[in-house]
Amino acid sequence: MHYQRSTIREQNSFWRACRKAWVVLLAIAAPVSVASAQSDSLSAKSLLGETVSEGPAYQAVDAAVNQFKSGDVSSASESLKSAVENHPELPPAQVMLARLLMATNNGTAARSLLESAVVNSPKDPEAYLLFAEGALKDRRYTDGEALIEKAYNLNKAYDANPKRKDLFTRQIYSGMATVSEQRRDWDRASTALSYWLQLDPQSAVAKQRLARVEFMQGKHDQAYQTLQAAKQLDTSGKMPAPELTMGQLFQQQDDQANARKYMMQAARNAGNDTNTLLAVAQWMLENEQPQDAQQYAQSAMRADPDSLPAKVMRGVIARMQGDLDTAENVFAAAHVQSPLDFTASNQLALTLVEQFDPEKQRRALQYAQANRRLFPNSSDAASTLGWIQYRLGNSNAAQQELASAVRLAGSSGLSADSNYYVAKIYYDIQKFNDAAKHLKDALAGRLSYPLRRDARELAQLLQRSQ
Repeated sequence: MHYQRSTIREQNSFWRACRKAWVVLLAIAAPVSVASAQSDSLSAKSLLGETVSEGPAYQAVDAAVNQFKSGDVSSASESLKSAVENHPELPPAQVMLARLLMATNNGTAARSLLESAVVNSPKDPEAYLLFAEGALKDRRYTDGEALIEKAYNLNKAYDANPKRKDLFTRQIYSGMATVSEQRRDWDRASTALSYWLQLDPQSAVAKQRLARVEFMQGKHDQAYQTLQAAKQLDTSGKMPAPELTMGQLFQQQDDQANARKYMMQAARNAGNDTNTLLAVAQWMLENEQPQDAQQYAQSAMRADPDSLPAKVMRGVIARMQGDLDTAENVFAAAHVQSPLDFTASNQLALTLVEQFDPEKQRRALQYAQANRRLFPNSSDAASTLGWIQYRLGNSNAAQQELASAVRLAGSSGLSADSNYYVAKIYYDIQKFNDAAKHLKDALAGRLSYPLRRDARELAQLLQRSQ
């Protein structure tokens, strides 16, 4: 027993030393990262939400946030610590600082602080919930479930701030539902979402998610009613029309008749709702009806001539129909309107490389290379550059970029179009097994309409080659 107490004292001493060292490291390393980040939106409100009313505690946190935004992370850390000592209803200081670091893309430093928060604030659930959020985002559902369960048990005894407790409860039920949905355990997901709605009956998001679960349980009419209720509660104006969601859900089940029924109903009710018109156009494209898709895309452009998504959709349809001049002009206009929009410049590059004009193909390579620099973590940017290099005869460069695309995609996998590009190149260099694998993934995914015929032809060639 004496040995165990000594060991605990040594561990506590170790963690105190680590915390001191960490503050020093933050003071040295953080100013550059913070100064380069988009931190203007950071505030006490972004940290605390509605869990703490405006007053001395709120003002103390706001002062610390301003220190952080100026690059003085060490002072911000000390200010947050002092604020928590004076106002125990606040989140742990290390949790708040971790949130600030996450908001400025300092994920590694944030995770280290959360590890310390688990040790220094062992009764507070928030660090575990943040870890769970990261696990679910990375599709580590078993890890996320274990972390949520830990937070659930801590939250039962937590009583420092009733508003934080309520927020944690909603987050816990949301996380439980996410794990259950992933595992297709619809009954358990329904239970979790129902508990969430008992706490917050006005949550449009919870109702929308419950509707999907009801649909998967075979309760289609009930799901539609729940979606209608969710839409009425939505204050953001961003929730899709109930008919759109129903159409997409039926589409996922390969029920074309009901999918079309609800999509057409959404189109009739759309009026000048650009988002709904574009969603119907997208559905038409995915079902290989480019003429009908063009009708709804043009309606969207009439409703909002400045809509960037409408322009991109119009360009995609023109490209699908082989009208490369129109596609080029539309994508070029979209790129001028929003030079940093990846989809516009990416589609422009793909349109240019399809034309037998050396100058346009040179520009295609320039756009693809620029996107690769602007979006270094995008597997789609890498695959487009690889495809264009391949079309220009640069086989080695193409293979390097497509290998990068596979690496960047990680466990989430390449997009359907990117899988086709990889499959085509593997086929041409006679790596037929690799080609077949990527082509299977391409055909199983949402392959864009222009590539579908090429993908089917490649599938026939692979059958003859194997």
